[in-house]
Amino acid sequence: ARGSALQRVSWFLLILSEIDALRVEDGELVSIPVKRSDVARFLGLTNETVSRAVRTLEAGGAIRLKRTHFFRLADEKRLRVFAGIG
Repeated sequence: ARGSALQRVSWFLLILSEIDALRVEDGELVSIPVKRSDVARFLGLTNETVSRAVRTLEAGGAIRLKRTHFFRLADEKRLRVFAGIG
């Protein structure tokens, strides 16, 4: 539970993108296999904080949301910067 909320959410999405077996060639579609409330609980955040962080990542050009449980990596380097590891 270290780092800012934005760093934790970014880190979580990076980990998912690295282990997700459902990635496709055209833009790396990544599944989020749990509900946002589960992500929040895992990261020690509130649902609202996770939602704000995801919106910030999307507005910042790091990800693009696709349906409820999927996202695309728009800019992996940028997501790494948000996570504090870039």
